[in-house]
Amino acid sequence: MQWFRRSLLAGFFVTVPLIVSVVSLIWLFQWIDGLMGPRLVRWLGQEVPGVGLLATIAGMLIVGAIATNVLGRRLVERAVEQYGDLVRGFLPPDLVRDEDLPGAA
Repeated sequence: MQWFRRSLLAGFFVTVPLIVSVVSLIWLFQWIDGLMGPRLVRWLGQEVPGVGLLATIAGMLIVGAIATNVLGRRLVERAVEQYGDLVRGFLPPDLVRDEDLPGAA
């Protein structure tokens, strides 16, 4: 019975986020395609297949770059300020300098 419950919960926690992610991406793609499609037809005079997909991928790339460079850097700086040596073990050496650690002169 324990195996059944553990497997059912593991399946649930893997399947639900996957389904939510796929549905969200499909919705986002259709929304962006609906916004860009008519404008491109007006500008180019013809329909461009795949523009919604390319715009969705480009948007996700831009959001990911901003998150890793701006938000990610802030999170690392806060973690280093608060936890110092504990954080050093989990981060690459080029990301944490000795002078960034608490108590460094």
